[in-house]
Amino acid sequence: MNACFGNDFMTTISVEVKKGIRWINLFYMWNEILHVLQ
Repeated sequence: MNACFGNDFMTTISVEVKKGIRWINLFYMWNEILHVLQ
């Protein structure tokens, strides 16, 4: 595995992780909103 590929791979993983964190945050936010509305 060359360095260039390794960097691309790590960048892709970090972007996906950030997307995942954003979705989890949205999900929790919705749960809070629905809780308040009930």
